[in-house]
Amino acid sequence: MASNLESLVCSLVPGARHDHRLRDELVAHCNEIVNSHIGQSNEPDIGHLADSIKRHLLRTSPNGVPALRFSNLLARLLEQPVLSRKHASLSFLHALGTTPAPSTRSPAALPVLTLPPQPRAPSRLRETAPTPAQSLPAAGRPKGKSRADTLREYRAKIDRQHLPESALLRDTLYLLQGISGKHVQFASINDPESNQLIFKDDSRHIIPPPTKALIHRLAEVGYLYIRVDSFVREREGKAGIGMIEQSLCHHLQSQLTEYYRLIAVLESQMSANQSSEDIAEGEAAPSVREEETGLTLKRLDVWIQEWRLRMRMMSVCVEGAQSSPASHDPPRAIMLISLYSADTHGGALVNLIHGYTDNGDPFVRKFTDQLLEEVSKPFFATLHKWLFSGELNDPFSEFFVSVDPGLLVGNRPPVGEQSGPSLP
Repeated sequence: MASNLESLVCSLVPGARHDHRLRDELVAHCNEIVNSHIGQSNEPDIGHLADSIKRHLLRTSPNGVPALRFSNLLARLLEQPVLSRKHASLSFLHALGTTPAPSTRSPAALPVLTLPPQPRAPSRLRETAPTPAQSLPAAGRPKGKSRADTLREYRAKIDRQHLPESALLRDTLYLLQGISGKHVQFASINDPESNQLIFKDDSRHIIPPPTKALIHRLAEVGYLYIRVDSFVREREGKAGIGMIEQSLCHHLQSQLTEYYRLIAVLESQMSANQSSEDIAEGEAAPSVREEETGLTLKRLDVWIQEWRLRMRMMSVCVEGAQSSPASHDPPRAIMLISLYSADTHGGALVNLIHGYTDNGDPFVRKFTDQLLEEVSKPFFATLHKWLFSGELNDPFSEFFVSVDPGLLVGNRPPVGEQSGPSLP
């Protein structure tokens, strides 16, 4: 190696070829440079620094969540080739995180801007010269709110937070069952056409207007449920109800049973969400998956969208089947068909439901077909027995042919105009 250095020195410094002293000095200097390891960099130990940061995070947060997040972020950082000085960056961030915060924050060094001292007027002038506010009479002074009153109103305003959605969700499920809640109540259950709600705000919480509009939309299903359920309950204990109307009540009751199942599922989901919130209280925030699967007012609106259409159609049939609907206004329904007659009974009720099948909506047509099939069974049973057996058993006068035992065989029995079938 020494010979190589001498050759290098002689080639670079021609004067050292004949000057042995200069050549020896240059070779010695080159040996010192080679042995000094100049330019070699020791690779810093990132693992040791990472362990130090983890220990610090575990001391500050014993639950281990920050340390786990740091390990995940460190693994992603080591895979990125963009940052070259990873150890220096981690050391800088660790130094910032371990630096204690100052006890008192001093403001930035800005110049203090103060007004120059005003020259004092003579005491005699100060006593005699009144201020503009003092020159005004007491009645002419502007009456405004004091700073204390304004601050009190502002604090009262910002202290009233929005009512928790869980409480409104519980009341909304009550409304869907025709029951008034704690914060939201029906204005009048006996008058479903009013379609009004009463929102009760307390001194600490308020209900925002968009939430009120959404609850109004959801409460429509509750009003329609009250109307249909009242119709079914009235016919249960009433004497003289025909077979066709009983079939209608049976089909409506089966639909309400499915509606009860849906309400039970929604209540169980709401209870599960509340129990998980109670368990997670004081811990970390809920995950994104828990927030996406929880029950909210908007998700509840999506859940009952189909039942809103069903309840509207059942309400239309109920009002058409009522014997004296003239006391009510025409329903705001999705079908523009006249539902009002003096007495919708027997075959006339079948004709009424059959008129609903001429609808372009597939959902409406399917529902009315199922309802028509259920309601028309007693009518066709009576028709079949009359045509093939000659027997006419119609105790409720639902058939379009009236029974009169006093008529002879050759006479034509009377035919009811309203109960005649309109089926093709």
